Amino acid sequence: MSYFYDGEFDSLKIEKMILHVVGAGDFEPQQQMDDVEQEAFFLSRIQEIDASGLFIFDANSQTKRTIGEIADGTLSFEDGAQRLARDFSGRHSGTSADGALFMVELSSNTRNSSLYSIFKYDYREAVERTDDGGQNHLRRIVEAFVADKKALQKSCLVRVQDGEVLESVAAQDRMGRTPDLTDYFAAFLNVKRERNDHELNRGLNDALREVFTDRKADLPNQDAAAALRTAKDALSQRQRIDNAAVLEAVLVAAGNPDQPDMVAAFEATVVRKLRSAKLTGVEFAPDQQVLRRAARKRIQTVEGVTLEYPSDLEGIRVRTVPGANGSRTITIETARIEDETIIRDRIR
Repeated sequence: MSYFYDGEFDSLKIEKMILHVVGAGDFEPQQQMDDVEQEAFFLSRIQEIDASGLFIFDANSQTKRTIGEIADGTLSFEDGAQRLARDFSGRHSGTSADGALFMVELSSNTRNSSLYSIFKYDYREAVERTDDGGQNHLRRIVEAFVADKKALQKSCLVRVQDGEVLESVAAQDRMGRTPDLTDYFAAFLNVKRERNDHELNRGLNDALREVFTDRKADLPNQDAAAALRTAKDALSQRQRIDNAAVLEAVLVAAGNPDQPDMVAAFEATVVRKLRSAKLTGVEFAPDQQVLRRAARKRIQTVEGVTLEYPSDLEGIRVRTVPGANGSRTITIETARIEDETIIRDRIR
């Protein structure tokens, strides 16, 4: 699922914000902003961070600890944000761009929950000392940001629920190879990947199976297994897989429907299944072992019945329903039986 709870984003409000210049120069702590202008603009940027929580905090993460101290009042927002910004700035190497580091505290309609977002904006003028006043300076940063969205290089979302900082972190780094983070950003957060590419591909495989099972009636020949194979083959040839690529592959497998309502129905199902699989906003490399030819599965029962079939038919053409006392009911749906032979035991 996405990092935001259902319907939560529409109620988000920025409660506190602070901006620090980070980079190679001397670090200068700043005060919390009295007023937050351009709130809608910043909320839109924060919404772009709303990828599923691919990362989890290490138990010894200082960033996690500091956010927890801000949330429980041990540290003021200003003091905690200054500590984090100083740490972030000190990790810059000679190849890291100077820029503006924002930290915001957000509230929502979710009870006993708060969100914190940290994002770095690479903007040359942010590091130039000016006398035009903080708000005018902020407007200049915003104007440049609108002109160049790629200037948002690093961003994360952290949730505090019932007084505890959750382990799951939504983080993006446009300077890294998505979904991985650059070394210094990962070290600042002290996080690690929750799922590797192989695990993400397996989650995608399961999500695709559910998409075609749900929309079987709208598929060519109502063949969900064939559609699954077509979509997986298309995605296996991509350099990177993102949500747009998944939708495109699903529509190809569905025969490229030209009715707008049909396309919308498929899109809604894809969005729902990717959200359920925690793949919203996630980009990763295809794993040929998962997306190419499916492994075969063999079942042998105590009655001497043996079934063998491609594993990607499971849940689509081959369904298993558990019964009482460990029994199983196995249903096989087929367009036709191609071979049916009686095999007699040899007389010894």
